Amino acid sequence: MKSTGLYLSRASAIAMAIGVAIPALAQDQQTGAPTNSAATTAAAPLSDGASQQPGDIVVTALRRSESVLKVPAAISVLSGNDLKTVGVNTVNDIQNLVAGVNIGSGAFGTNVSIRGVTSTDQTSKGELGIAFNIDGAFVGRGQEEGVAFFDLERVEVLKGPQGTLYGRSSTGGAINIITKKPVLGEAGGYAKVEYGNYNAKRAEGAVNVPLGSMFAARFAGSFNDRDGYLKPVDTSVTGSPLANNGAGPSNARLSANGLPAKNDQKDATGRASLLFKPSDNITATVIATVGHIGGDGNGTVTADALDHGDPFHIVPNPVPSYVRENFQNFNEQLNWKFGNMQLDLLGNEQHFKDNSQNTTNGNPFDTGTPTAAGSFALDQYHGVFNTNQFEARISNVNPGFFEYVAGANYYHEKINESDHNWIAPLSSTGGLSDTSEWINSIDPVNTTEHKSYGIFGQVTLHPLEKIAIIGGLRYTHDESTRTGTFAVGGVPGCTYPNNCIGSVNNGFEKDHKITYKAGINFQATPRDLFYASVSTGFKAGGFNDFDPRTGTTAPYGPESLTAYEIGYKGRPLEKLTITADAYYYDYSKDQINGLTLFPTPAGIVGVLFTQLAPVKIYGVEGEAHYQLDRSTMLNVSLAYEHSKIVRLQTGYLGYLTGAFADFSGYALPNTPHFVANLSATHSIDLGNGAELRLRAASKISSSYFLTDYANAVRYKQGSFTRSDASVTYVAAGDRYTIQIFVENIENKLQRTSGPGGYNGTYGGFTGGQATPEVPGSAFPENSVAYGVSTPRYFGVRLGVKF
Repeated sequence: MKSTGLYLSRASAIAMAIGVAIPALAQDQQTGAPTNSAATTAAAPLSDGASQQPGDIVVTALRRSESVLKVPAAISVLSGNDLKTVGVNTVNDIQNLVAGVNIGSGAFGTNVSIRGVTSTDQTSKGELGIAFNIDGAFVGRGQEEGVAFFDLERVEVLKGPQGTLYGRSSTGGAINIITKKPVLGEAGGYAKVEYGNYNAKRAEGAVNVPLGSMFAARFAGSFNDRDGYLKPVDTSVTGSPLANNGAGPSNARLSANGLPAKNDQKDATGRASLLFKPSDNITATVIATVGHIGGDGNGTVTADALDHGDPFHIVPNPVPSYVRENFQNFNEQLNWKFGNMQLDLLGNEQHFKDNSQNTTNGNPFDTGTPTAAGSFALDQYHGVFNTNQFEARISNVNPGFFEYVAGANYYHEKINESDHNWIAPLSSTGGLSDTSEWINSIDPVNTTEHKSYGIFGQVTLHPLEKIAIIGGLRYTHDESTRTGTFAVGGVPGCTYPNNCIGSVNNGFEKDHKITYKAGINFQATPRDLFYASVSTGFKAGGFNDFDPRTGTTAPYGPESLTAYEIGYKGRPLEKLTITADAYYYDYSKDQINGLTLFPTPAGIVGVLFTQLAPVKIYGVEGEAHYQLDRSTMLNVSLAYEHSKIVRLQTGYLGYLTGAFADFSGYALPNTPHFVANLSATHSIDLGNGAELRLRAASKISSSYFLTDYANAVRYKQGSFTRSDASVTYVAAGDRYTIQIFVENIENKLQRTSGPGGYNGTYGGFTGGQATPEVPGSAFPENSVAYGVSTPRYFGVRLGVKF
């Protein structure tokens, strides 16, 4: 959407973007104070063997610069210097380093889950459960979170509701991406290149340019090109024996000839930053980011292949699949200190275009109905996202008896989209029928707007030398509006790839909420902090396209979560840093999505249906970092979590039979009971300032479930390990590096999203697997399919600093 005039010079931002190409989106809105560019990780292992401890890291997670060991909240930090070394290229890789975080990808982009809190509606009318921020600017759609990570200062992962300082869409936490900013008076930069299996070619670089005593510029870029690892192969598929009214199953031979491998990576991004610092008290920064995300899209692996076959071979789908996304983002920030006060202003504009087509990789005879027809499903999506936001904050500069942060923010997102869901019939030769025969099943064509504003404040009082009391409030007002049409069940005369216009499908939901935080800190010694808090989160409500109780569009309410937390942070020994945290969530209203049935002249169609359910979550987490000696660092992070749905009845066939599946007492999806991250780094002195750095790491996870609420089935991902290793040669002064690495040594794929394709007998919900995929059953083979994690990846990385 167009700029509303609330922002600093957009023209200057556009000028900086010319001739640049890269990802990441903006800049640190928190304070103008400098951050620690050498910060290492508090959640991931140190990769450089240096003596710096996690407590030395300066973060701005609570809207002011402070040591991570002084922040009374559960926070993990990944250093920008270490991200490539430990194999972090996108947000999806964070789950391999930070316990309690699970991330999947689907048709609507990235979906982040922290401690079981997530978003189950990623469509344009849904809201995220985890706030994703780039340089302080909120990113509202999963598609927009897929940018590459490069030239970053650090990544902060906050766990637990952040309703006071962050507001909307932070029910379960926040992920803050902070990019590197220009530095006055310094000329230099770096370049990194990488080559690996799957023909992976990656590169990134940055240069800092001084422009006199008050100006500096930084130009950075990133390029990623990797072939897919899910390869279509010739496959014979057979339908249910119930097909053809009992006369026998349908079958076909599907050809993989000429089809590309899926789950590839193709993106390029450029970022330009300009710093203006006329005095120590005034800092202004403008950042422009432009980029492209492409490729052949995500594929899915069938349950049969994961359990018994080759998980890297998928069922071919002759329908083209592709990703075509482009974005331009502009971020303007002013930090002004006067006396003991600081004013922070942030303006941000985001423009994102998505023109993609997503196809399934399952059995075209998976309908489970007595028919001979086979077909492929595809999602053809066109979306234009325009976002404006502004935030103003004021805070005290020097610590004292009374510390405060107060501010207000405004957010406006407008989405114009058409989301075509087609059924492409299978021809008699096993190929595709003519596109004129393709049937449109669901097609919303609409404009959706999200408006939000908030007023917030948080104070910290120090009544005693070692005691601090925290109190915070935020008032948030949210509105969601949709104007458009919704076609279901096929529209006569509408053919691929055109918009299919159905009946009017307008919706509106307005919510307001006061969220709070109250806590107490006890700084027992300068190195030991104990804290306790109670806080609330907020995620706005929305509306269902069809509510069976009203027979039309109807709203649903906002989420409600209250978190109780106690923790410790400190250095009980000079070389040992420990953080520990215990929490209990009263998740009284969790937005959970299933399907309801929508009657149409062409038949009954299932559409997304959201309802609120009470959930309980509790757990403990801990991290330990031990500097064994100057050259060796050991890192351990552990997380135990238990979740339980208190009350939920769902399952789309319940709307026909009246017999809903009861999920009461079952755990939330993507929540393993136990996760451990272990790593060790060791440096060997080669003389003349050169070093050889060794790193080994492993993630250990217990089993968890993926839940299909619509079909009332749960699917189990078994326990697993995922291990990495690297050897890095570092020349004197870190002038250049050579690294040999391997990630996911086990070469196992884990289920991360889905499932899709279940059409077995209703009542398959057993707390375990769905109806078995065996020949002769009513459930055809190669039907149920999942999104999966990345396979073994190995290669070499070269880096140079100048």
